[in-house]
Amino acid sequence: MFGLPVSTTLLVVGVPAIWVLYTLGFLWVTKNWPGLKRNAER
Repeated sequence: MFGLPVSTTLLVVGVPAIWVLYTLGFLWVTKNWPGLKRNAER
């Protein structure tokens, strides 16, 4: 990509992609956790 080595391209594209996948996975896993109610009824 743009004359960069393959390893650099993998770092530039791969790290953000893994970060996004990790964040989406974390949000999916924690979406039904008790104590994380967005609409706290008091």
